[in-house]
Amino acid sequence: ATTACQPERAELEVRTEVANAAATAADVVIETELLDARGRRVGAAKQAATVPAGGTWAGTSEMVVTKPQLWSPEQPRLHRAVTRLWSGGRLLDETVTTFGIRTVRVSAERGFELNGRSLKLYGGNVHHDNGPLGAAAFARAEERKVELLKAAGFNAVRTAHNPPSTAFLEACDRLGLLVMNELYDGWEKA
Repeated sequence: ATTACQPERAELEVRTEVANAAATAADVVIETELLDARGRRVGAAKQAATVPAGGTWAGTSEMVVTKPQLWSPEQPRLHRAVTRLWSGGRLLDETVTTFGIRTVRVSAERGFELNGRSLKLYGGNVHHDNGPLGAAAFARAEERKVELLKAAGFNAVRTAHNPPSTAFLEACDRLGLLVMNELYDGWEKA
């Protein structure tokens, strides 16, 4: 999560959760490396933890990125957080998370703000399905849906009534579409 952002620096908070299925506690080292769109290292953190037997451990790392390349619908610059889990000098796991550095604020005075500037949202609603392809989430079909929305001049989309696929959300991040992720539109109480 981006906790603060100025043109010269962005402050990020990276949350990591580790699960231990073993019958004994595990001493681990969690390393997180931030890479920009070109693969250059722009931040890093390292912390040691003891994960209880059959349990989980969660922690946060704070990082600073100097001269951050911000994500926006016009310039959807993405970064990667590469998290590696080590124990006894052995690599146990590695996870790559793609994200954009950005700040969002909503106020009565200025409306919706992205990265400190007011932004009008132009968008529409989409369902989870892909027309004659049905409800299956084919990555290329999801990407094409986002391409069509962008070509129509949209910078935002509401996922109407159903959770969107991971492929759809990744295409929105990559191609520059803000998302209002609606789980469902039915409520039991007024």
